[in-house]
Amino acid sequence: MLAGQAGLIALLLTLCISKTITPRLPVVYNLLLVLILEASVHLILLFTGKWMDVQLDQATCLAQAALKRGLDSAFIISAFAFVFESWRCAVKGNIKGKNTTLRTFFFLSFSFLTFLLYLLITVMDGIRSPQHLFRNPDAFFCIYYDGTFAGGLVLYVEMMIGAAGMFVIQILFGRIYWRRRKAADRIGLDASCNRALFLRILTFTILEIVGCTLYTAAFTGRERDGMALAYSTHVATLPLINFMVFATQRDILRAWGVIRDSHTKQIGDEISLSTQSCLSTTIFVE
Repeated sequence: MLAGQAGLIALLLTLCISKTITPRLPVVYNLLLVLILEASVHLILLFTGKWMDVQLDQATCLAQAALKRGLDSAFIISAFAFVFESWRCAVKGNIKGKNTTLRTFFFLSFSFLTFLLYLLITVMDGIRSPQHLFRNPDAFFCIYYDGTFAGGLVLYVEMMIGAAGMFVIQILFGRIYWRRRKAADRIGLDASCNRALFLRILTFTILEIVGCTLYTAAFTGRERDGMALAYSTHVATLPLINFMVFATQRDILRAWGVIRDSHTKQIGDEISLSTQSCLSTTIFVE
């Protein structure tokens, strides 16, 4: 997890500072920031030296549970916004306008507001009912759950709705990719850049759907202990996997000096680079 967190921080700084990288969509920066903050929250017990403590300090446990709950909600919205905006760009291209600005503002502000809402609710609930703060024996983080709708179920409902939405968009994404792949084959063009971007979106979507499912099952089903272990393993490996998904793009690897392209290859990749921030449809039109 530490390696993944460090990688995500390096990736976000590179996207913000480097002048050779194609600017990404605002939802990408927001998603990376949420992923970094989530990894930091999951490591609170490690940072405070209480990783192996059987009896946890209530204040530390409450702080972690509240921050985790708020960021989990913000993450669902941020992940959905990322998948949705990527799909929108695949359909319409990187078109900027008033509607795009308003939609971006809505996604960013809504994720921030839900974070604050869940944070405050969890702090108040935890102070009033500290017995519902707990850490599963196979988990390395605290949560708050009392079995009521406001006390935990609402977040699980939000997660499943978000996962279902990303699944539907991914189906639409696959439909667009398949049509344009066939169009590219007919006219003899290489659609490899579209393939790589589609696979990144697909991998990210699958990871988040699995995470949402495990999160829900870990604290509401009959096999909670086993599912909690599976979810903890998923959480521990997710930052590194997400880093690999987002960092394995040609312009980023080139900025880090990992790959060096010839002048001819760089000219040939101009179209690929233009699609890194938003799936271009200037070539594959229906």
